[in-house]
Amino acid sequence: SMAGRALEGVVSYNFLTENLLCVINNVIGMAQSTHSLLPESRIIPSLVRLATLHFGERGGCDIATAALANLSNNPAMRQELIRAGAVDALAQGLMQYPAEGKGGEGEEGMLPSVSYMQSLSAVVKVVGGDFMMGKSSLVAPSGATPFFVDGANTTRRYDPGSTLSLVLDRRSVRWMVEYLKASILRHAYPPDTNIYGTPWKVALSIACIARGSESNRRLLTRHEAVSLLEVALLQQVRREEGEQALTERHVVYALRALCT
Repeated sequence: SMAGRALEGVVSYNFLTENLLCVINNVIGMAQSTHSLLPESRIIPSLVRLATLHFGERGGCDIATAALANLSNNPAMRQELIRAGAVDALAQGLMQYPAEGKGGEGEEGMLPSVSYMQSLSAVVKVVGGDFMMGKSSLVAPSGATPFFVDGANTTRRYDPGSTLSLVLDRRSVRWMVEYLKASILRHAYPPDTNIYGTPWKVALSIACIARGSESNRRLLTRHEAVSLLEVALLQQVRREEGEQALTERHVVYALRALCT
């Protein structure tokens, strides 16, 4: 609760704020057992607000976004993130690039920013969580629409009740598959950063993307996500017992989603 009160008063970043965010992010990332304490502490709404403060700048913004991405790995936090407006806030981070095909020469070789990948990881797991839990798009409610991820054309407002599907642009799918490959090889992604993905977390993102729409599944298959997931599954035997079980479970989720 002390951390929550401290964050509520933050209006700009400084050394102490960034250190506090680092501590909160590390605790959230290492121990899901602490997540049940967060709603009462009001930390999640503060993280959402700070993730959009001077969006695109390095520092506290990236750390707050990373904390939200870590929370999105826990299905029990999904409703809390939705209530706090996390999807709408993080969608701003997905708009930092032009829509696909509008980026000019060199678009194919573009690499994402840290804030983009953290935002993408969180958004696909919160929005795609509906489809992981068995929500069917076959019987669409009146006014149902897809949630689009496409640079500046990304959906601005997320309505869980009327979201029919999750549709990503080719660029975002490619980046997520590259992120999976980097996590398997224990390489940083984006390159030349200190961001190292965990295979089970990236596999969960890919599972949610695959469940989101047929177009996503086609793009993931085209970028050889299946073969990379199989490599991750073979490598999990060399991981610690807890991480081994998580990797196996979420890689299998992703493979099943891609085969539907």
